[in-house]
This record gives sequence, C-alpha cells and structure tokens, in this order.
Amino acid sequence: MCGFVGRINGQAEHRLRPSLTASLQFLGRRGPDSHRGWMSPDRNIELLHARLAIVDTDSRAHQPFTDAARGITVVLNGEIYNYRELRSHLSGYSFRTESDTEVIIALYLAEGLEGLKLLRGMFALCIVDENKRRVYLARDPIGKKPLFIAQWSGDCYFGSSILALVAASGSRPPISSTAREGYWKDAHVASDESLVEGCRPVRPGEILELDWEGIERATYSCIPSFNSGPAIDLKDAQEQVTELLQQSVRRRLLNNPNPVALLSGGIDSTVVTKYMQAVAGGSAITLGSVIPGTQDEKFAREAAQRIQVPLQTVRARSANLAEDVTWAMNLQDEPLGMISFFPLALLIRAAKDYGRILLTGDGGDEVFLGYGQPEDWVQQSSNGSKPRHDGSLPYWMSDWGKRTVTSSLVGHMFTKLDRAAAEQGVEARCPLLDWDVVAFARTLGPEVLFCGGRTKGLLKAQLGDWPARFVNRRKIGFAYNLRWSWYVSRFEGLREMVDRDTVDLFATQLPSELRSEPGRWKSLAIFRNFPTVWKLAAWSSFEERLREASSISQRLESQSQPRAALAG
Repeated sequence: MCGFVGRINGQAEHRLRPSLTASLQFLGRRGPDSHRGWMSPDRNIELLHARLAIVDTDSRAHQPFTDAARGITVVLNGEIYNYRELRSHLSGYSFRTESDTEVIIALYLAEGLEGLKLLRGMFALCIVDENKRRVYLARDPIGKKPLFIAQWSGDCYFGSSILALVAASGSRPPISSTAREGYWKDAHVASDESLVEGCRPVRPGEILELDWEGIERATYSCIPSFNSGPAIDLKDAQEQVTELLQQSVRRRLLNNPNPVALLSGGIDSTVVTKYMQAVAGGSAITLGSVIPGTQDEKFAREAAQRIQVPLQTVRARSANLAEDVTWAMNLQDEPLGMISFFPLALLIRAAKDYGRILLTGDGGDEVFLGYGQPEDWVQQSSNGSKPRHDGSLPYWMSDWGKRTVTSSLVGHMFTKLDRAAAEQGVEARCPLLDWDVVAFARTLGPEVLFCGGRTKGLLKAQLGDWPARFVNRRKIGFAYNLRWSWYVSRFEGLREMVDRDTVDLFATQLPSELRSEPGRWKSLAIFRNFPTVWKLAAWSSFEERLREASSISQRLESQSQPRAALAG
C-alpha cells in the first residue's frame, strides 16, 4: 500500500540521470491510484510517489504532499492510525485535506522531529525541508514498512523497494557476498542488510538526517517513550491488554467501514476478529483462510460462530503451479526463500476481492511470545541488569528470543506480509503490532506473559472461557502441501525456473544430485530437497528482476520517455 522513491543529486551535476519514472515498474503495484512526482526548485531533490488511496481519497491528498508556503514536502508509505487525535491538537495549522499525510507536516512544523514519536501506525516517510536544506527519512519503531537508502555514483537514493532504486539509478550494483550467505542460511535477507552493495535498510525507529547533497549528517530516534509505572499483577495485565487491543482495533477501523479479517482459526486472528466484531457491531466479513484437508477451516468456522461474524470461505488454489509461483516470486523485491510466501500470496489474491484493507493476526507470536516453549524465551543466567520501561527488550529474554522478536520479525514476517499484500494493492493492518501493545508487553515479566505455564498465555486469556481444545491446540497455519501437489505433475515448469548460474553460485551448499543442469534433475531429487530448490528458484527470479531493473531506464530513453513526466 503506497510506495515512493527519492533521489538527492550529488555534486556530479554534469551526469545525465534517468527519470525516476523508471522505478514505476516495481513501484506502481503498491499504489495504483496515483503516480505523481515532485522536484525542488533547484532540481536537486526528486520524489516519486505511488498511492493506494485509503485516507481521504480526494485528489488534493495525493502525494508528494507539499506546503509550499513553508517549504515542506512529505511522502508516506503506510498509515497513521491516530492522525485524527493528533489533528485535534494542531489547531494552529490550516488544513486543506482530511489526509494523515498533511498531519505529518503540521506535526513537524509544531514539534520538529520529536513530533514523529507521537505517530501511531505503520510508516516509512520522507520529509523535505527546503528552508533548512535537509531531508529526513523515518521508519516506524517496529519496522512494519520497508525503507532503504543507497549511495550510488555520487547520488543518494531512498525508497520502498531496492529494485525501484536500481531502476531509478540506471545501473546495476554488485551483490553483497555476506548478505547472499545470510539469504542462503535463513531463506531471507537479514533485517539490517541489503543484497546490493551501497544500500541498506533504515532501521526501525530510526530517523536519518541528510543534507542537500545526500550526505548523512545525523541520526535520531522516533521511538516513543513509555512509562509502565509500578509492576502489576496478572489481573491488571489482562485488563490493560484488553483495553490496548480494543484501542488498536478501533484505530484500524477508521476509514474502514466494511472491515475484513483474515480468520485462520488460530489464537491471534481469533482475538483480532473478536475485537473487530465488538467495535464494528458485527457488520464485518471474515475470510476462511484454510486449504481443504486441514483442520484450520473447522476451527475458523467455530471461531466465527462463537464471535458471531459471517464467514466467507475463499480457496487459495492454483490451476497452474509454475505460472502462479512465477507470479508470486515477481511480487518480491529481494528474494524470499520461504515456501510459506506462496500460499499467503494466493490467499491475499483471493481475499482482495472483498476489500482493499485486511485485518490480520500477525505479530501475536512475537509480541506475546508464542513460539517454542516458555523456557526457550528466558535466558539461563541473568546479567543482573534491570528492565528498561521504554519499550526495549526485557533483560530476562534469551538471545534466541531477542532475535525472534527483532531481526526475524522484521526480516522475515514483515517482509513476507508487505510483499504479499502491498504488491497486490492491499493494505494489511495488524492490531497486535500496535506500538502501545508491543511496548506494554515488553515491560511484563515471564510469569505474566506465560500465565498458566503456556506460551502466549496472556493473549490466550483474552478468549476467557473458550474450550481448551481450541485455545491450546497446535496451530497449523496457512497449510498448503506444495511439494506433494507439484510432485503429481513431476514438477512441471519448476526446473525452468532455476538457471544454471544460480546452481553454480550455490554449488558448495547443494547436494550432489542438484549440482547438474536443472533440466536434468530427477523428480525424486527435487522432492527430497524441495526447500533448497525453492530457494534456488527465488534467487533466479531475483536475478532476472535485478537485470530488468538495471536496464529499464535505457529502454525508456530509447522510447523517448519524457523527462517532464516527473513534474506531477
């Protein structure tokens, strides 16, 4: 949902630079409603925004959004859920629209960068201040929306997609061997790295200050302060979580008159759907997200009946696996080698017919600690430090737990959801990942979070007297036995998705039966090594997209693409 790219032209003024419109091939799907550009009067700063119009669909709210009198321009990827609350306290600003983007301008003018700590939502944004000759990049404290910055050929590029930045630069940067090794190990790129040299993600909660030539001058934080007060008991914690979840869902129902929840029958999505129904008065539709043959659909139906919401079952089926897998991988930016991306992309493709905004239960396992066993989350020997009450990670959490709720959350789950949803023009809203919910949960001790001696105990308590067979069952997830389904056709079309260069690149990590030409792979070898083959296919797809991104500006120039298209 929405995306942007920007460029700060460096000192090499003589160099002919490609138009930012070259990036629209990789940016346009995120924002199908408006593609507009902006350029500073001295032509040094350029912005291009692709908008999915949710908050204030009037054309006056299109981005880049400029307050010309004050020399401030903003582009936003995301949603500010408390913008109406903030707006009510900014009466000194003359608003022209009902958009959340304009609230960012008013807040910046009133509070400076400190004002960004008041934002509640998912966001990656850029503020251009012409009077100060500064450009600021900011990413939300949890890191739900992507934001990258790159320094190439003396210019500074930033935006929502690495491929879009490569397209805007007109060059192909080399691949980072370190990030490539990380991809092969974890099936995704690390949350603090990029596959292309000279590029990196802006960290969650980070604000970068850039000068008028694109040089980083300072780093600030937009992580809100959080005062948890004195320690509380289990009953008070449960009541506080209930209030925070209700507030979180209520915020995400603004500008969302017919909410749709992805109800899988698990604890997370069930709790979200429960509060959605309570806030929206039962006018919502929920989607059955489970593939036939698993137990999930049965539990989704039970949950919908208990909550009393209509349940529309959609089938995330594929008539042509090779064709649909190719389509799904082309939604990605950097490669995602986890197989779970495919059924999620299919699910959202089927569900988006019911609305452009979907409520999901993502984040429950990371916020309320649902993976593994309770003892996995607690470090064996405390270092004696005291917990900090600013939303930082608790002192008692194990190293595995800290990685799970930070780097794995941002690099794996957020990336997967963003690409599966935003690249299809869908906004996925995650009430369990509201900053106020996350910050409160991180101030609690394990005896509260694991109440009843179970993982995700505090969240499960939100279902009160629901039967234990529902609350304590093992969650299957979006089940889709792709390996078996494809094996029936002897993996027709899969071999063609992996090129020989990719095999050679990762040869030392491959079993001997996969080191030959992909066209000669035996079906049984693919079946035995399916996750490995999937990672190879995802990498080959990425290399193809990277080649396309680096050459698209030349093709547009040969077609006499007008430079004035950026003028907006």
